Order: sequence, then C-alpha cells, then structure tokens
Amino acid sequence: MYEVANNNSGMLEGRKPVSTEVEARAIAAALAKEHGHAYQVWGPAGMIDVVDSEAVAVSDCPDLSQRNEDTKRILGVFTKQVWGGRKGNDAIFVAEESFDATDAVLKLPHAAFIELQDNHESTDEIGRSVVDWCGPCEVCCVDSILEFFGVDSLEDVTPEMLGQ
Repeated sequence: MYEVANNNSGMLEGRKPVSTEVEARAIAAALAKEHGHAYQVWGPAGMIDVVDSEAVAVSDCPDLSQRNEDTKRILGVFTKQVWGGRKGNDAIFVAEESFDATDAVLKLPHAAFIELQDNHESTDEIGRSVVDWCGPCEVCCVDSILEFFGVDSLEDVTPEMLGQ
C-alpha cells in the first residue's frame, strides 16, 4: 500500500491511500502541479519521494477525472494492537496501516459479505488476510465497500454485483 500526503509548509496533511507506487507518483505529480506545492509519496517502509510542483512537467500529470474504473479499490484501515494493561487484557494501540481489501472482499460469499461490520471479527479476518499481524486488531472497511458499490447498505449489494 502506498500513500500520497500533502506537504504544505512542512506539515503532513491529507494522506490518501493508493494501490501502487506508480499511481502514487502520478497522483502526487498531478496534485503538485494543480496546487503549487510539494506532495510526499509514502510506501510500506516510509517516505519514498517528495514531488515538487516546479519539478513536474505538465505532460507528467494524468487527468485524474479520466481514471479507469479498474483503479477503483476497497481500502481498509488495520489498527494493530498488543495486549497490555495491569491485567494484560487491554488492547493497546501500536500502529495503523491502510490496505487494499478489494480482492478479499470480492471473494466473500454473499451471505458473509452482507454480515460485515467494522471492528468485528468479520472485518478483522479480511484485514488479517492482507496485513501481516498476529496480535489483536481492529479493521474498518465498510464505508469504503459502500462507496465502491455506490450503495447505502451492504444488503443493497447483490450476488451478481459481487461477481457470483
């Protein structure tokens, strides 16, 4: 998973998750050109590059309004935790990681799909199938699923929409 972040006046704002480094660099270039300031490209191991508006040629900037539907993704947020506290039964925050949940979600049987709930074992399993973590966790992806399908409720998604 990669992210593009606004680096306006040295402040890191508005992190946007994307699937590939190429896409992240293209989006950073387009945003830098449009807004006139630098954007950072982040990868799994940390910051990869800073794209400055002055270093970007107009031809390097994709027309973001023409993005192919194939690039539409379901993005989740995986909150890594460890057990701690006085009795060892409190989930303690470690880190948050964005991940691409598209394939895992689209492979679910329809009956399991419509039962998905954020911060519940049903979405935790999706996160665990993508993110390498063996401790406690919380996963949120339902809003991204609703946006992906353009519906207000998971029950509005038919088996045919899932490709089944």
